[in-house]
Amino acid sequence: MICRKYNQGPELDVAGLNRITVILDRSETARTEVALNTWPAGLLGPPHRHEQKEQTFFVTAGSGWVVVAGEKCEVGKGDVVFVPAGVEHQTIAAPDEDLEYILYNAFLSDEKEGHRTFAEHIEQVKATRRAQADAAAGERDRQ
Repeated sequence: MICRKYNQGPELDVAGLNRITVILDRSETARTEVALNTWPAGLLGPPHRHEQKEQTFFVTAGSGWVVVAGEKCEVGKGDVVFVPAGVEHQTIAAPDEDLEYILYNAFLSDEKEGHRTFAEHIEQVKATRRAQADAAAGERDRQ
C-alpha cells in the first residue's frame, strides 16, 4: 500500500509551462502514475498526444478548458476529462486563476513510454513541449 498527501510529492517544472507534483511515480506501480498538475492562469498549453497511455483529469481547483480531438470542454472543480491514447489534447487555464487537476496516467504496456520515472519522462519531453507551446502561441497570435 502507498498512502500520501496529494500535494507533498516532488515537483517537476515542465519547461516553464505547468508544474507537476508527483503523487505516485511510475517506478512504484505496474502501469499507473498519479500527479497534481498545475497550469498557471492564462496558460495556453501545447497541443500534444501520448501514444502509450490513457489519461484522466480530475479538476480540483480553478477553471479553464480541455480540448480533446478538437472538441473543447469547459472545466471547473469536480469535473472529469478522459483522454484516450493517441488523441491530441490541450489544457488551457482561465485568465484569472490557476487550473489544477489530479492526473491519472494508465500505461498500455509495461514499457511505460520507455522512462523509468516521471522525472525522466519530463526531462525527455521538456524541449518538445516548449516548442509545441511556442508554435501554438504563434498560431494564436496570427489569428
